[in-house]
Formats: sequence, structure tokens, C-alpha cells
Amino acid sequence: MNRKNTKMFYSILKTINGLSFRKKIFNILLVTFTITIASYFLFAGKMVYNAIELNGNAKQMSRIGSIVSNLESEYMAQKSKITLEMARSKGFEEVPVSKYITGKSLGKMLTSNSNI
Repeated sequence: MNRKNTKMFYSILKTINGLSFRKKIFNILLVTFTITIASYFLFAGKMVYNAIELNGNAKQMSRIGSIVSNLESEYMAQKSKITLEMARSKGFEEVPVSKYITGKSLGKMLTSNSNI
């Protein structure tokens, strides 16, 4: 091989090596871009799903809240109907000496037992 052919050969090798390096960089950028786009759509889908779920939960809480409200008003109405005479007619008697057990209220027990 003469000198001209040798220079041309090395020039072609440099071009091929440069292209493969550029190709590697391009492939890395392409994979990174693809992962970024896939992650974006995954997280956007999760956000939409969670928003729909939150809306459904809010509707359910509203419905349950109205049921609880109705039950509380019914309880208060029934409670006001109970009298001492009615209790005696059902067989209840007054206790001569009242004994009470004192202790923590339920709220205090739940906050103090945080190991649940």
C-alpha cells in the first residue's frame, strides 16, 4: 500500500469509529428519552386513576355521612321517648347503691397505646 492509500484507510477507520461513538451516544439518548416518556405516561395514568378514585370516595363518604346523620336523629328521637315509668314497666329497677368503674376514656387509651 502506498502512503495515499494508507491515509485514506486511516481516514475511513476514524470515520467509522466516530460514527459508532455517535451511534452509541444516540442510542443512549434514545433509551433515556423512551424511559422518560414511558415514566411520564405511567405517572399521568396513576394520577388520573387516583383522582377518579378520590372522587368516588368523596361521594361514598357523603352518602355514608347522610346515613349516619339520619341514624343519629333517629337515636335522639328514640332516646327522648324513654322515661323512668317506661323502664319500670319493662322490668328495670333502680339500683340502691351505684358503683362506677373509672379508667381512661377510649380516646386517651388510643392515643397512649400508639404501638398498635
